[in-house]
Amino acid sequence: ALSGMAVFDMAASPTGVLYVIGYQKLAISSDAGATWKTKRLPFVPTSIDFTANGDLLVGSPGRILRSSDEGENWTDIIPNPAVTYGYNVAVTTAGIWFAGGYHSGLYRTSDEGANWERLDGR
Repeated sequence: ALSGMAVFDMAASPTGVLYVIGYQKLAISSDAGATWKTKRLPFVPTSIDFTANGDLLVGSPGRILRSSDEGENWTDIIPNPAVTYGYNVAVTTAGIWFAGGYHSGLYRTSDEGANWERLDGR
């Protein structure tokens, strides 16, 4: 299932399921990598993390995408509409989200992406 997959990033969910992203691909393993379920993504992912409640967050060019059903459906979250470069995303244990990347700036939200504060002074 992962044969030839270029791995961009990986993360374990709060329940221990391993998620791996590659070029337009998401791979999921619930048995420590013994078997994989893969999905083709309609976007190019750049990073992966999880919300405090276990939803999947994937950074991509110009947006962050959120899924609560293992990547079947996605909701766009856009920290800055003017940014077209890829976002990396990280979530703290307190539920604070950070997004940033090359020519993207650095942003923070404490309300799951409804409002963003730019942190890099621009």
